[in-house]
Amino acid sequence: MNDSTVRSERTTVVSAAYGGLAVLRLAFFTINGYAFGVAGGKLTTRCRQLLFETFLKQEVGWFDKAENQPGALTGRLAADVPTLQNLTGRRLASLLETFVLIVTSVLIAFIYSWQIALLSLAYFPVLVLAGMFEMQSWSAEVTRKGVKGAALAQEVFSASKTVSALQAEDHFNKKYDSQALLSEKKILKGVARYALVNGIANSLMSFEFSGVFYLGGYLLEKGDINLLQLLRSYSAISFAASNLGYAASFAPDAKKASVASKAIFEVLHRHPHLAPDEGDFPDLDKHALSGKIAFKSLKFRYPTRKQVPVLKVNSHFVHGGFTFTVPAGKSVALVGQSGCGKSTVLQLIQRFYDPSNSHNAMDEGIFLDSRNIRDVAPNWIRRQFGVVSQEPNLLDLTIRENIAYGLNYLQEEDNASEISMERIIEAARLANAHNFISELPEGYETRVGPRGSRLSGGQKQRIAIARALVRKPRLLLLDEATAALDAESERIVQAALEEAMKKSEGGARRTCLVVAHRLSTVENCDLVVVLDKGRAVEWGSPAALLEAKGAYYALHNAV
Repeated sequence: MNDSTVRSERTTVVSAAYGGLAVLRLAFFTINGYAFGVAGGKLTTRCRQLLFETFLKQEVGWFDKAENQPGALTGRLAADVPTLQNLTGRRLASLLETFVLIVTSVLIAFIYSWQIALLSLAYFPVLVLAGMFEMQSWSAEVTRKGVKGAALAQEVFSASKTVSALQAEDHFNKKYDSQALLSEKKILKGVARYALVNGIANSLMSFEFSGVFYLGGYLLEKGDINLLQLLRSYSAISFAASNLGYAASFAPDAKKASVASKAIFEVLHRHPHLAPDEGDFPDLDKHALSGKIAFKSLKFRYPTRKQVPVLKVNSHFVHGGFTFTVPAGKSVALVGQSGCGKSTVLQLIQRFYDPSNSHNAMDEGIFLDSRNIRDVAPNWIRRQFGVVSQEPNLLDLTIRENIAYGLNYLQEEDNASEISMERIIEAARLANAHNFISELPEGYETRVGPRGSRLSGGQKQRIAIARALVRKPRLLLLDEATAALDAESERIVQAALEEAMKKSEGGARRTCLVVAHRLSTVENCDLVVVLDKGRAVEWGSPAALLEAKGAYYALHNAV
């Protein structure tokens, strides 16, 4: 067999080997990319889902903190979770591949010349340190400022009309610069650090080549290695170094992911002080509730304003805290100047917060039918109430869906459309909303727009009343439900509220607690409680209080 035939056969074998290797690489990298991509995508999706669920499980007081405002939380969902993919998915696959290549290359280098390999490895720690310095260039401050910027942007954009009317654009531009962007000094510091690290990393190969060239010449002169061994060892170690540099390029993304993951897991591991489902779920039919609510020696301070007592001690009528009983089936109005604690009482009833009283005090707190609500799960408590607030907060859904969400807790795994239309229409009729809904081109399937923007104030409020009544509650909470309406809308909504305050399912009267600023809306209530600076200073029927010419009389004449 001549030389040309041998060369041809060898060429064929080598070509076939490379072809087979190409097929294997095609299969391997396709499977690798798909598997790690799916894993990373699922991890990110699951993390975003868990984070959103955890946000919703937190107590209301947690959302009062500046760092947990809507814009900040939206920023975490939008920015922090995708950043986790820098440590997962295809990036993780690339890092694992790079690690295997580095280890294999170093082993090959040691096989051909351990001296050359050892000298070259001496430069590796410098590369690693350079990568660590580059990681430090991305600090947690950058992430914090990004979240603050998102919160400020949402706040400004949601109040765009007010900002324009006040000509405050320049003010908020400067505020955004200071809160969301790094200062020029910090930017220059980061750039200088990056420039130094980049210079060291790029010059390192030349220093390494200089050392290897000197040592290689010495070993060749002694006859310890030949030229082929030198070249193979150095080529292998150079390949390892290039892969190490490639791995180091992931350092900034890894730092971002580390900062983001720390923030995410702090939230995921946080146990809320008022977990929605933590507590008893009494096996008690809703209609069996008498609806009696008793406030006994109630004291309260908001978690974010602990130095300011809201419900106080030493009332003229109460020694030890806010005390009052709402009789079953009666309508009771809380009135007083702004900031006196009226709306706070409603929030405490719904266990958005717990009173400042000790839980061990058996005769202090809020009692629903003689049961301390601290012993009952917040979700169970909230299911007993229908709530109508000053701001309706409608969702960007159809009218039918917005009303049906009043019963969403009954069908957590089902679709809202499964609630019967008869029940929805019945609630709408009680709320004086059925007529205007029927006149709309799409009726109950009309979308209300973001925050109900396609409806008038009175229409939105009537939808909110229907949403409260669709669950046929035994107890009704009205928090200044007509305060933001014009006279005509107030008249229509007030008529709907008075109808809602009458009989609940089963024939018994609803227990109603009404917070009002306009005293004309409480004239038909059975009792009125006057609050002043967190204290109950007077109570009785509207007529009796007017005759007494006390605090209620003063409020009435001041209107």
